[in-house]
Amino acid sequence: MLVKSKKRGHHLENLKETFEQLRVSKLRINPEKCSFGVISGKFLGVKGHQFRAGDLVLKLYSASHPKDVNKLSLKWEAPYLLSRFLGLNTYEFEEMDGKPVPRTWHASKLRKFYG
Repeated sequence: MLVKSKKRGHHLENLKETFEQLRVSKLRINPEKCSFGVISGKFLGVKGHQFRAGDLVLKLYSASHPKDVNKLSLKWEAPYLLSRFLGLNTYEFEEMDGKPVPRTWHASKLRKFYG
């Protein structure tokens, strides 16, 4: 079970509500298997992606052209400008000329561009 809050100030309320629901349902948790105060990017060894609006990124070629991939295919397409973060490591971005890219992309399909 994971308890996550969008705002730091709401986390204590969310934890209280979660523990109350556990109590009402007569469920128990093993405190030895609990982790508290873990930053979301570090939970279960998952590395968080550090993209921000305005960053230049490369997009994985196979993600947008799945039928055209072979040994000699491009690995990355780029650069694109991140326009906004949508949550759950999903981003919208646009081409360098300002034209929006029609779909969203998960951070696992993106790499930061240093150019």
